[in-house]
Amino acid sequence: MRFAAGLSVAEAAVAAHVSVDTFKRWEAVGVRRAVSPRAVESLAAALGADEGDVSAALRGS
Repeated sequence: MRFAAGLSVAEAAVAAHVSVDTFKRWEAVGVRRAVSPRAVESLAAALGADEGDVSAALRGS
């Protein structure tokens, strides 16, 4: 999703309100605990994607 939106890791991390290291980990292995609704909402807006799709992608589903 990030690639399709043309965002760098740093830009996506800023949008999700997390560190670059955290965002890289999310991309590599998914998330292990709930991501805040604010982070999902902000990241979805930056990606131009549906919040449900972003949540699913973060969970690796």
